[in-house]
Amino acid sequence: MAEKRKASELQAATDSADSSENHQTPLSAFAAARARQHQPQASENDSRYQEAVEYNSRSARIFSNSGAISIIADPSSVALGPRSAPPASNAQSDIEYDTDIDEDPSENNGVLPDERPANRAWVLCTWRSTTTNIKSESTEHITIFLGQGETVAFVGTYEVAVLQGIVTINGAILRSHKTSPIKYRVFAPSTHAIPVVQCISSSGSEVQFLSCDYTMRSMEKLSPLYSKIWNVRKKYENGQLDREVRSFSLVTRTEDDLLKRPLAPVSILPQWQALMNTINSFGALPAVMVCGPNHSGKSTFAKFLTNRFLTEKRDTPVFFLDLDANQPEYTAHGQVSLILVKELNLGPPFTHPNPVSGLNPSKANELIWAYPVPLNGAEEYTIHFYLCVIQLFKRYEELLEKHPRSPLVINTPGWAYMAGLEVLLQTITRLRLTHVVYLSKNMTTGVKGVLKEASELSGATLYTTDSQPNPNTTRTDSNHRDMHMMSYFHCEGIQEQTGQRVYKAEPMSCMVPWQICYGEDSSTEQGFIGFMMLCNWIDPKWMKTVLNGSIISIVVTEDPALQEQYGQLPRTTKLRLPYFPKGENNYVDPPDPKTSRLVCLALLRGFDPDQKLVQLLLPPTHEDLIETLDPKKVIFVFGCCDTPAWSYLEDPHYDSYEEARERKAWKDFKPDDEDDLDIEVPEEWRMGEPDIKLPPWVAKVEELEKWGKMNMKRNVRKFQK
Repeated sequence: MAEKRKASELQAATDSADSSENHQTPLSAFAAARARQHQPQASENDSRYQEAVEYNSRSARIFSNSGAISIIADPSSVALGPRSAPPASNAQSDIEYDTDIDEDPSENNGVLPDERPANRAWVLCTWRSTTTNIKSESTEHITIFLGQGETVAFVGTYEVAVLQGIVTINGAILRSHKTSPIKYRVFAPSTHAIPVVQCISSSGSEVQFLSCDYTMRSMEKLSPLYSKIWNVRKKYENGQLDREVRSFSLVTRTEDDLLKRPLAPVSILPQWQALMNTINSFGALPAVMVCGPNHSGKSTFAKFLTNRFLTEKRDTPVFFLDLDANQPEYTAHGQVSLILVKELNLGPPFTHPNPVSGLNPSKANELIWAYPVPLNGAEEYTIHFYLCVIQLFKRYEELLEKHPRSPLVINTPGWAYMAGLEVLLQTITRLRLTHVVYLSKNMTTGVKGVLKEASELSGATLYTTDSQPNPNTTRTDSNHRDMHMMSYFHCEGIQEQTGQRVYKAEPMSCMVPWQICYGEDSSTEQGFIGFMMLCNWIDPKWMKTVLNGSIISIVVTEDPALQEQYGQLPRTTKLRLPYFPKGENNYVDPPDPKTSRLVCLALLRGFDPDQKLVQLLLPPTHEDLIETLDPKKVIFVFGCCDTPAWSYLEDPHYDSYEEARERKAWKDFKPDDEDDLDIEVPEEWRMGEPDIKLPPWVAKVEELEKWGKMNMKRNVRKFQK
């Protein structure tokens, strides 16, 4: 990509070429948003001010790119409101199938009402602290003895090492080692069910839990979604700071939690245990597909089974074929992928948002291949989805020669039981599987019959077992996707000392953008083929408005037919953006999975119309991936990810956090002191509607209603959440 240099490099080159005192580089979306705090307010009499307002009102943009003017888009240009209203419940249907990825938490989503979890009092562990079962203890660790069948649970982050005996956690079986104990990092936030360590050794087990630092704690500066999800790090006595405590805290019952959160434990049904034992003892190489309705526990079962394989078949990685593009385990949403898993999964997806090459590649997860999948893929792109699955399975088969003992686990999306049922059956028939696991016994005779027939054609055995919904309901599916995407963009890499991910809790407005040329001038090389809109067709005159502030997928294609479109595609009238035209079916055909792959995601933060540049924010862990890309093979795909409303609110949350710090509202303030109990916490840090000063490009639904009553005509882009 010839014009892929960072903005800082381009700025340096510009400064050297033109040292004029009045030279000013046009501000982009997020840069303008931050700059407004440090520039004098433009006067309404200023001609540039009037031009900027007029331009913004015409274009209905999210952000302003009007040169040095510090004015952002009119506050009416964007609204942030509820993503969707709770639909009426369907009392006539035994199982409610939902293909909407933005399902409301009040929906049944494929689980019967009596199966839906409720926030209630849970017993998280049976172990009790006594002088005899605590072997050693300090401010950094605790070593305990667990009797057979006893369980212990901690909230926070910690490392666990088995000194004697055998324990299980999240389906993994951990054993003691004669030489030196192996430490495993565990993430136990309140957003998900809390992992439980259980002793399965008849003679008991001696287990050590060690405190550890985790920079993700600082992410609470950017969003209330990350606020108060870990443990309390400080202990106060008589209003005075007594001591720092460990990064994890014992929680015996739900009501014992100091922050009064509805904590619930991870539990494995006896039927699941028996089924995993059956699969693990299978004579041939297992290839298991996990399927079922929404919220039936598919991801949990697939995670537990993967951990079981990793610990029972030592030094053998596991192939994980993730077909759930809405709630993926190892990648950001909007894609299907094949992962070579080498690390135990002892945390929620946002703690491992994407595979990152570590200091020891032999022990780091590896992304084999990925394809972007449109948000409405279940309805209009089912054939494309099916072809992606087939190609990913072929890549798995090609790698079996290198990893002949590696089993395969396939996780499927919940929509496969409505519009996608036929695709699922075709997929099962085409793939060579050994087991098909269906997580719900509330299956109609017809569905069970066709699933059994498809499984037999594949050479697999169909197993039906009980579903187990996630008992934790403090976050919606949309919240989880936002947290995962924030983690994806803010992860900076791997720390050398600990081998863990490092996060930088600064708004994305502070990130230096990559600027890619889209101009048709022969003096500059175009940096990509064009924009591919995998969504309901959008009139070209609105493409800039829709693309601005969105997340796009950077795709590389080897298809000669697509490469020939380089410099030949139609363009929008004003900005001259190249785009792929729609076909006869009124939507754009996606890239052929045989000749394409997804490189990474990027947030399109704005356009520079004067220099014909599109400005992208990339995850720091993926920036090196675009260095060698050929512009004639690169496509920017839109329509696979949710609107990143979280990114529009990072600045006000961050500013509010810093203002609270400056006011010294919290005593002895430190970045990870989010859980001080004896100090009043600002209301904006609680889950719910944030009471913060919204930026000009975001407005509440209530404001929209006022504008309507005033008969004011507004150009509004509404993001529901």
